[in-house]
Amino acid sequence: MTSDRFEKVMRTLDLAVTLQFRHVGMTTREIADHMDEDIRTTQRLMRSMEYYFPQLDIQTGDNGVKRYRIPNGTFDKLIGFSIDELMALETAAQKIDLKGYEDDAKLVRSSIRKIKALMKPDERNRISPDLESLLQAEGLIASPGPRRAIPTEHVSTLREAIKGSSVCELYYTKRDGTKRCERVHPYGFLYGHRHYLVAHNPVRADGKLRKIILSSIEKVLLTDEMFEVPEGFCLQEYAHQSFGVYFDQVYDVEWRFDPDAASTARDYIFHPDQTAQANDDGSLTIKFKAAGLQEMAWHLIRWGRHVTVMSPPELKSLIENRQIDWDILP
Repeated sequence: MTSDRFEKVMRTLDLAVTLQFRHVGMTTREIADHMDEDIRTTQRLMRSMEYYFPQLDIQTGDNGVKRYRIPNGTFDKLIGFSIDELMALETAAQKIDLKGYEDDAKLVRSSIRKIKALMKPDERNRISPDLESLLQAEGLIASPGPRRAIPTEHVSTLREAIKGSSVCELYYTKRDGTKRCERVHPYGFLYGHRHYLVAHNPVRADGKLRKIILSSIEKVLLTDEMFEVPEGFCLQEYAHQSFGVYFDQVYDVEWRFDPDAASTARDYIFHPDQTAQANDDGSLTIKFKAAGLQEMAWHLIRWGRHVTVMSPPELKSLIENRQIDWDILP
């Protein structure tokens, strides 16, 4: 079998397994996006799937759109776990641990143990020595400097509230030492140099989301009252509005890294929506829109005089006279 044909077979099997786990099925458009193919190619593929997989269940909705799915259990015996997949999970657990999220790391390791328990003994015995060797060959460097502890007890309670859409009473201390109690709708967490709960307080007139430092929370009480997250709200999109966790005015940001730093800067993703442009003189220009000038300034100081702020002027003034020549780039 040629490599192209083998790849097509593997992609088809991957789609079949995916259709088994999508309980509501997938439309042709969703399958095309999943396979990174055009609609016509996907339609031909689905005709082949109908022939080779008689278990394929096709439902046509009121809008005439077909949804394809494969019943649960059909391909259970075909599903296996490669050493690369297990290695990726083990590495992820270590990375999560190094960031200070110990409870999350425990959950990942629990999942790894369950996966190993599902494997056939001979398969597990074959993979284990290689996996152990790979783990010993992979070293992870802890982030330099202190890291803030995450109050796991409060996080667990808040996660229960988020899952159950339960209104919470939060008792916490503000930075000025003032004690506060608020009834909030918890939406999620933002992790950074400080860790925050993102929540909505319905009695606040401005309607802005609250960001409460997790380490400042002293007590969390779940109430019987329920709330609804606004339709269309996405925590990831909310986080992308800022460089870090400070949310103020959104600016058009432009940085220029000199030729000595350009290749290093090219390896960084400074913002999910950034654009990067290589300049004729060997420098690199990074552009994006975001709030959070203070955190941008903290980061840019690490680059010393190798970076120039082209805009906004407010950021330029923050790092002015604070840039020095470092011997090593970040």
